[in-house]
Amino acid sequence: MKIALFTIHRAANYGAVLQAVASQLFLSRFGQVDVIDYRNKYNENSMRVIRECKSYDGFKSAVKDVFRAVPRRRLIQRFEQFIADKFNLAPVDSVKEYNVYVAGSDQIWNPNIVSDGVVFDDVYFLRGCNGIKVSMASSFGGYNLSHRNEGRVKELLNDYTAISVRESGAAVRLAETLGREVVNVLDPTLLLSKKEWSAEFEIEVKPEQPYILVYALKKCSEFYKIVEMYRRSMGIKVIVIDQDPSFSMFSSNYIMDAGPIEFLELFYNARFVITNSFHGVAFSVNFEVPFIAVKPVHSSNRVTDFLETVDLLGRYVTDSSPVAALLGQEVNFDSSRNILSTKRRDAAVFLGKSMC
Repeated sequence: MKIALFTIHRAANYGAVLQAVASQLFLSRFGQVDVIDYRNKYNENSMRVIRECKSYDGFKSAVKDVFRAVPRRRLIQRFEQFIADKFNLAPVDSVKEYNVYVAGSDQIWNPNIVSDGVVFDDVYFLRGCNGIKVSMASSFGGYNLSHRNEGRVKELLNDYTAISVRESGAAVRLAETLGREVVNVLDPTLLLSKKEWSAEFEIEVKPEQPYILVYALKKCSEFYKIVEMYRRSMGIKVIVIDQDPSFSMFSSNYIMDAGPIEFLELFYNARFVITNSFHGVAFSVNFEVPFIAVKPVHSSNRVTDFLETVDLLGRYVTDSSPVAALLGQEVNFDSSRNILSTKRRDAAVFLGKSMC
């Protein structure tokens, strides 16, 4: 079986690239998998040392890029090397050669991510592909379907053999819109076990000085306060993965140029993780590293839904007030390990049946 995977794979974004490679690896259980090297200009903008800006926030990011150009160039080089080494890439004009077409994970169906915020990118809906069509943990992200665009979505998905999405709420809403079954499956980064990540990327336990790993997308004063509380309580160094370091956060080491491999190694070897990122939480749970999940600045539903699913919602805080009671508390991963194992089997069964 020849499988063509369409997903976001060219982006200087840890979650995007790692979910893409995990999708490729998981699907390879069913046949030969190629990632179609579709180049969406909105995603590829993140691979520029100095990004193009078409908004005020974009302008601010571009200005910051100028001042961090040297580490940012190293970061992008590491992403480019990872993409070249780890993906089985195939040109867009080869799509007629496959039996199965998979719309991958990440926010490929969110116009705010893959286009100008108005129109869908038909390529990510497998438009023009003839064969078995399946979606694998695809996502609309924070984009809300309305009566205005429901018809378009029905048209784009009407010839799919099977549909699965990343968020449980999206599965319910899309099923109502389409009038058919829509399955909720794990984010692809969770479809690989800790052992599989370690073996595939040759991650080893490094006998280094223990550290708290901090990974946050956007930060607030409460986040800084929580980092400081754990730093004082644990008495070990703090390492921060951050292209835009905030010097109000105490840290022994800011890493501004970590590539995907470095990202995995830092999570794998951390003594403790503090994060407000979904993938920060996902890798902490998957690698069974004790953690605290802090409410993100924006939508928290994805983080809380996942933690509730794996029976670890008690590790989520909205501010610093409950942290004192959590300091020194052990995290039991027995339940989450069993739940993830079951959901991996469920995903394998779903995909296996859908692609036959």
